[in-house]
Amino acid sequence: MRKEVSTLSAQELSLLREALACMYTYDPHIFDERSFNYWARIHTDSCQHGWEQFLPWHRLYLYFFEQTLQDYDARITLPYWSWSDYADVNRKTYDTEQLDIGVLPDAYGCFLDNTGLAALKDSRLFTDTELANLARLQKAGTMFHSGLRFLKAAKIDYALQLREGKAVWSDKVAAIYAELRRANPLWFPNRWPGSIGAATHYPTAADVQLLLSSKNWNQFGGGPEYDHHFGWLEEMHNGMHNFSGGQNPVFLAANKAIGIDTPDPQNIYNPNYGYMTDNRVTAFDPVFWAHHSNVDRLWAVWQELNPGLDPEDLNGALPPWSMNVSDTLSTRKLGYEYLRDTYHYPVYAQQGLVRFNAEKAGVKPQVLDTHRKVEIRLHRMHVANLFNAIIRIFLNAPDATVETPIDNNPHYVGQVTTFHGSCYGGPGHCDKPLPKTRRFDQRPLNHHEARNFRIDATDAVQRMLALGENDISVHLVVMGLDGKPIDDAVFIDGVSLNFMD
Repeated sequence: MRKEVSTLSAQELSLLREALACMYTYDPHIFDERSFNYWARIHTDSCQHGWEQFLPWHRLYLYFFEQTLQDYDARITLPYWSWSDYADVNRKTYDTEQLDIGVLPDAYGCFLDNTGLAALKDSRLFTDTELANLARLQKAGTMFHSGLRFLKAAKIDYALQLREGKAVWSDKVAAIYAELRRANPLWFPNRWPGSIGAATHYPTAADVQLLLSSKNWNQFGGGPEYDHHFGWLEEMHNGMHNFSGGQNPVFLAANKAIGIDTPDPQNIYNPNYGYMTDNRVTAFDPVFWAHHSNVDRLWAVWQELNPGLDPEDLNGALPPWSMNVSDTLSTRKLGYEYLRDTYHYPVYAQQGLVRFNAEKAGVKPQVLDTHRKVEIRLHRMHVANLFNAIIRIFLNAPDATVETPIDNNPHYVGQVTTFHGSCYGGPGHCDKPLPKTRRFDQRPLNHHEARNFRIDATDAVQRMLALGENDISVHLVVMGLDGKPIDDAVFIDGVSLNFMD
């Protein structure tokens, strides 16, 4: 499940950062596919833009990069950055030429931790006053959306120095930036988010809804090779690349201070524009992956709204992978989906379920304000040699029983009915099937395989919010076909509450 980055748990965010930090250690080895830069260079060499392969190619790019992250820890998934959530706070960047004032998700900001402060003290590069300013920022835990803003808050000049005739960061800046990147591997120094000029526009929720209203693939996703053109989604994506990278406010002044009158706009320490503005180096900035996950999510939402509207050339190859466009049409076949947030409750599967009462989920206000759809899922229900049963689902009703009325009950979500069967085999015939572990076992899904239920709870959640109940809990009541409690008919592994954008 790929989640909106602001809803990642502390553990999820920590795992993602750890995996990236691990990948960075392989960057000196340019042909090592475990390195972050190896994957960034794939975009440099092979990215597809301005036609219908833009969306399929980038879907595979995200997929294979995510697989590499999961080699570090299988629980990691790529988060997405829902741009429109930040539209209101970014309004001040509209119609202005002031640089580096844009707001990104905090997960991608920079901050100084205690380890970093100790390292900077040990470097002996800083005055007592500068160290006091750094200690103040560390104690406050302040997050900054660019390294330049951090330096300004610390009252330390952004400065360059000449090394072998080339401009590089001063020793102070280099030391600070090294600690900021260590503390948060999602931060990137060559990033100054915000407006680049008066024409900047930031997409709002209304803009996204207009985008999703398209009923034509060529309009939404771009044209085929023989009629190639940008689609609506890619056009919006272009603007967000420029916003994310921004323009370096001190590019000229920092060079002039060391006597460089004609600076190199592509200097890796001090470029004129952020890396996100340049499609040849954009993937070196970690925010690229959250940005493109949102692009992919919007395509997935559009696919749900417009089933069967696909690119024209389904057989088109997508190098460097040995897959084609048709292989990208289902995110579920690739093993992932997008959720604003999810709350999972394990259930002891060895005991029959009679009632289930979840604690309040602690749903974040922005999730309740922005979700499109809500699903309750019952995970891995055993299906063999059990009595048929009815499972009724309620929200915010911990006292619900088989006697609880369902007509005109705002807390009632719905019910599902199981369909099992008695066993006619020998001992153990209807036990749970063995896990499928043999590489060449191509047999179909076992007819006793555990199954899942999905229940649409969108309207029920809205009823709870209308009643002023601003948090959500899930409750199940199990009964036999006779309407009476039954304790040996339903065995499940878990329940989850899922919010979709």
